[in-house]
Amino acid sequence: MDYPSLKSYWQRNAHMITNAYEEGRSSFLPFLLPESALDMPVSKVLLIFVSRLGKGIIQDALDPRQAIPSPLAGLRTTNWIKRTNMVGINVRTIQNFWNVIKYTLTVPEAQQSVHLLPIWEPGVVASLYGMASWNINPEFFSQELYEAYAHLDTVEKQLKVVVNLLHATGRTVGMDVIPHTDRYSEIVLGNPRHFEWLQRRDDKITNHRANLHEEVEKAVFGFLKAQGPAKDGIDLPADA
Repeated sequence: MDYPSLKSYWQRNAHMITNAYEEGRSSFLPFLLPESALDMPVSKVLLIFVSRLGKGIIQDALDPRQAIPSPLAGLRTTNWIKRTNMVGINVRTIQNFWNVIKYTLTVPEAQQSVHLLPIWEPGVVASLYGMASWNINPEFFSQELYEAYAHLDTVEKQLKVVVNLLHATGRTVGMDVIPHTDRYSEIVLGNPRHFEWLQRRDDKITNHRANLHEEVEKAVFGFLKAQGPAKDGIDLPADA
């Protein structure tokens, strides 16, 4: 079936296909293209989930103070990861966290787990794999979701309810904890001793000694003494 035929089939049969999903007779919405799923309004998406899962659990999932437990809650080993069938989702590709929920309507239950590619604040070159901090990337905030639910006014709250909804559908959720960082990240500047340092003049390395991080600590501390902390109410230590 070609692209126009897929779109046409969905448009003609959307009601029947959606009913089958809501009643538990199918695990996803076949023939729904991801691009069409992303166009669904919040109200339509939630109506589908309420019909399938019940109003109570969806209300709980939309409360960021609540935590819908993972299907693996209480498990003491990681052996499950050897057997799970995982779908990876690049949130930047689909623009925001809320669109993860829309996209999963196109994913069958054979994919029991969702792996979110890096969600952290990116660094100077905007690479998702060169994180600047452990803050959640603000570009993944959904204005659409906020306009529908004004209490979901931060990207962190929106991520929480998305994970809740994924758990409610029976899926586990994983995410990248990246083993490297942007060169000017908070992680580097806050922990110089955990990183390798070198000094250079033009293209020549002039210093690469093992304890060079101590000079970096002094430089960072000197800057903080001169400029003050990033947030009010944080006291500087007596020395670096």
